[in-house]
Amino acid sequence: METITSEAGYEHVARWHDFERNARGVRFRAETDAGTPVEVAVEFVLPQVARLRMGLDRLGPARSDLLVREAWEPVPFLISEASDHLELATRFLQVHVARDPWHVRLLEASGDVICREASERMPAGSHEVETLPLLTDLGFSRDDETDRVWVHETFGLAPGEGLYGLGEQFARINRVGQRIELWATDAFGTAQHATYKNIPFLWSTRGYGLFVNTTFRVAFDLATVSLLAHGFTHEGPELDVFLIYGHDPVAILRRYCQLTGYASVPPRWSFGLWMSRCGYQNRAEVEDVAGKLRARDIPCDVIHLDPWWMGDPANWCGLQWDEARFPDPAGMIQELGERGLRLCLWENPYVAESAPIFQEGRRRGYFVTDEQGEPYLIRVWAEVIPPVAVVDFTNPEAVAWWQALHRPLLQEGVAVFKTDFGEAAPEDGVYHNGMSGREVHNLYPVLYNRAVFEVTEEVRGAGLVWGRSGWAGSQRTPTCWGGDPLADFPYMANQLRAALSIGLSGIPFYGHDIGGFAGRPDPELYVRWAQFGLF
Repeated sequence: METITSEAGYEHVARWHDFERNARGVRFRAETDAGTPVEVAVEFVLPQVARLRMGLDRLGPARSDLLVREAWEPVPFLISEASDHLELATRFLQVHVARDPWHVRLLEASGDVICREASERMPAGSHEVETLPLLTDLGFSRDDETDRVWVHETFGLAPGEGLYGLGEQFARINRVGQRIELWATDAFGTAQHATYKNIPFLWSTRGYGLFVNTTFRVAFDLATVSLLAHGFTHEGPELDVFLIYGHDPVAILRRYCQLTGYASVPPRWSFGLWMSRCGYQNRAEVEDVAGKLRARDIPCDVIHLDPWWMGDPANWCGLQWDEARFPDPAGMIQELGERGLRLCLWENPYVAESAPIFQEGRRRGYFVTDEQGEPYLIRVWAEVIPPVAVVDFTNPEAVAWWQALHRPLLQEGVAVFKTDFGEAAPEDGVYHNGMSGREVHNLYPVLYNRAVFEVTEEVRGAGLVWGRSGWAGSQRTPTCWGGDPLADFPYMANQLRAALSIGLSGIPFYGHDIGGFAGRPDPELYVRWAQFGLF
């Protein structure tokens, strides 16, 4: 992955020559310092939100189908041209675009600067080296061998400014001083910079947010190269970033959700205690726990079954009961319901070669394939289960098939599914909709969780999943949980950071394993984790 620091082949936008007004804003014909033509659009999607797009030569149509949900009415704005810059203004916001050199500033209606593009280029003649590029301001770099393009943007950082967001991150909540690469990863706990739920949305205490409308890998550099700037790099060939104005975090988050969708409110029962272990091996174990919960007056609402409801690992993830372990599942669900307990079932979007549904999925083309057209097989549990195929949720027929496998379980009385995993969509796989694996990988959790959410909503009347992986827009399919922490205090602290972090990134409903996932908590840890979790 390219870093935010400039390298050979990097070109920055140097100047614009002319512009064309449209109903939403302005398109500039510009060029880089190397003379490459680029087109840059500055448009308003809300009176408080400006959209900045850049593409080589000509911009393509704006993408508003994957992550951005709203179709906006044109926003009234004024435009004025001076000799050295152009000004666009709504009643809340101004955007100033300098002609030569190129530079963008975002201002309040009062004229106070909210944010500005940043660069550290030495003025000509001030040094033996006339230009000393330290930061990749608005521009791009290209690999001539592969023809892959990365786009860059950088903004100034004021003294004392705080930066928050970027999804479920286990590091310090204020992101200043961190470099974070957004790429859905099985983090194996809460101790790494890698995480399950990345969101390319960042907001500043100076009153603005940045949402990068992409599903490619994004690297955010937040004052590690320069203490005066923060920026990002992602694979192109186009930049699409929303600049969101707001006096406080609530306003910024609200406008981000206007762009990407609001969370639906989960059913009331889902806010209670969920009882889980890894895992219940048979019906007798489930009924024993259910009886003890009620005998001890523990106010539990959901019992969750991990993979063994499907039997041995060779049957994962076939979405079919192992009735030798769990005889008469409909009767079991009814008995749990009589005790006031709903049932949640585990799943993942991978199908083992030995699973009963594998051949059907292979024959009908429902899996991500390799270059030879065969199911792309991966290993996600080492030697525990056979290689697995990845369901291709870019294929509408595969989505319908996956939903059809859930429908009988939901009609039987299953209330919700724990949509585990989703971080392993292969980067070099072949996908039905023609997108590259580099672009699908981060989008995959959104498509996976949406498929299960929609069929749950259809059958049960209320949509809900309990997901592990995510990206921008994941708030539309609540809820999620925080992965697999070890049972100790440092992991609990990082889980708390992640809960706060994801809440500051537009996802309001988040849970986690009280006491940790791996290991046995001592009494003090369990009590503290229960206080944190139940609060």
